[in-house]
Amino acid sequence: MMKLVFAGIAAFELAGGCAERTSSHASRATITIGAQQINASGLNTSSNAGADRILRRFRMATRVACDVQFGARSSVEIAREQTCVDQTMQRAVSELASPTVALRHAQDIAEQRNFVA
Repeated sequence: MMKLVFAGIAAFELAGGCAERTSSHASRATITIGAQQINASGLNTSSNAGADRILRRFRMATRVACDVQFGARSSVEIAREQTCVDQTMQRAVSELASPTVALRHAQDIAEQRNFVA
């Protein structure tokens, strides 16, 4: 049930949801994550807001592609999911080739590491 709800939310966001639209500085890239096509056109990925929006889309598609589960899991399963998420997010960010998105992604990673430490 939780997976269905999450998939529905992810589909809404990936389809554009309530994304801010800007015509200048808009990226024309479409990034494939698993079976999902994430369209960055219409997003100003050179702004923090646009970068954060595309990173949310990437994270949702990545969680589906990596079959991230919620609840009790073994440490092996958690490690597998995290490796998949990390590699998939890095590939998507690299493919988009937006310096602002890359910077925001690096900041997210640093914040996660500080939170865990």
